[in-house]
Amino acid sequence: AALASCGQHDLSRTTRALGVLRDALDYSYNAEIALGFFKLYQYCGDLVRKGEYEEAAIYLRELRDAWQQ
Repeated sequence: AALASCGQHDLSRTTRALGVLRDALDYSYNAEIALGFFKLYQYCGDLVRKGEYEEAAIYLRELRDAWQQ
């Protein structure tokens, strides 16, 4: 959802989708990794708030592709 809404330049949907991703992080499993993802999602949120949707989409696409492998 975050990647699709980036493509549509939809700030509200992208922000909500990034929030869902942040809320799903499990700090009890590996806090260091979860914090890294948290910071990445925050950075993507900062990018879309500045209107840099394509830049945020690059990071989100790389994450998606890594999970698909």
